[in-house]
Amino acid sequence: MANLPDLNPAEIGIIAFWNALDHWKGTGVQSIDPTDCISVFDEYDVYDNGIQGWKSLVSGRHFNARVKTDGWMVAWIDRTNTFAYPNKPVDEFGENAHKGYYDILYEWISFSSNVSSTTLSYLISQLYNALSNKADFNYSNEDVGHYCYEYPDASVITLISLVANKQTKTGYLQYTEGTTLYYAAVTGAGRLNVNLLIKFDDHTLLTMYDLIDTYGVADILAEGWMPEPLINHQLYVRSPYEPAHGSIIIIWD
Repeated sequence: MANLPDLNPAEIGIIAFWNALDHWKGTGVQSIDPTDCISVFDEYDVYDNGIQGWKSLVSGRHFNARVKTDGWMVAWIDRTNTFAYPNKPVDEFGENAHKGYYDILYEWISFSSNVSSTTLSYLISQLYNALSNKADFNYSNEDVGHYCYEYPDASVITLISLVANKQTKTGYLQYTEGTTLYYAAVTGAGRLNVNLLIKFDDHTLLTMYDLIDTYGVADILAEGWMPEPLINHQLYVRSPYEPAHGSIIIIWD
């Protein structure tokens, strides 16, 4: 076997990273065995100094990851970003369909679960939990770093999530002067139900439709929906009978 090849930053969009040995709390030799994590992957290759593979998550998007003997766990997605709305079936999203940075909104495609972390940090947590000596380390999602190779000047990734269950919910956002927005996307997920509506300002992602499950994702910046600072923008989720979920990801500085 050979060692893992270097990652090519030009092929990476967003990457998450965490080093187990930096969070050691055990006794004795500080080490991890990357092969402990094999069960997490859908497909993988083993190298002298680690493993690399991918895991299908969220809408079926493939998330790449590697675990190395030096303690590093990293997970990443490529720079593909395509969008589809309003009222699209689930098979219009996933590895072989529409996909994007919005897939790091963990469970954006769920009707009833708020986004609680990035999908990248979720995958790293799964790798950590697979370690046979995981008790020797302190793990927290807050310690997982994120970086966007496509927008190296960006310093913040903001995630927003809103679930309405037999109710209406509204969230507001605005950005200040001097803020640079590199990427912004809004997602919606809902089931067939009377008076379902998810929209960003006056722009509809989902309405009542003849599908059991319905989805939509829009590029806020390309659509020109948030052109100026210091203006309140609205994420609106109305779902009187079944849960529905809207979420937003913004990469900015």
